[in-house]
Amino acid sequence: MRFQNRCTQGIGGAIFPLNTLAVARDDAFKDQAKDVLKYWLDVEEQNLRRVKSRILGCSMPYKYKTNEKGDGGIVSHRIAYPSAEDTKQAIRSFEVQLGWIAETLFRNGNIRGSSPNDIIA
Repeated sequence: MRFQNRCTQGIGGAIFPLNTLAVARDDAFKDQAKDVLKYWLDVEEQNLRRVKSRILGCSMPYKYKTNEKGDGGIVSHRIAYPSAEDTKQAIRSFEVQLGWIAETLFRNGNIRGSSPNDIIA
């Protein structure tokens, strides 16, 4: 198999060198890349959960660099005053989740913790 040492042309015709074969054999690099990718996938998964729950906002690291994990805490961006319809949709999503949690706790014998009031408290 033959590896090229550069990728396709990028912005403005620039060519970005890649040490493909050397990088593929570097276990420390692979471990770091895996760790960084897992970090960013977790960040995006949390944001996708918000989208599914109709929560109009996202979170991200305060500081970050390409190919590194975030640093300096987490920053949240949200719509300060969502519409009444957006709020209703978020509540409906929460009600579905809360019902599922309560039923799951009840079926697993946690009768006391299965009340929605107990779950929220």
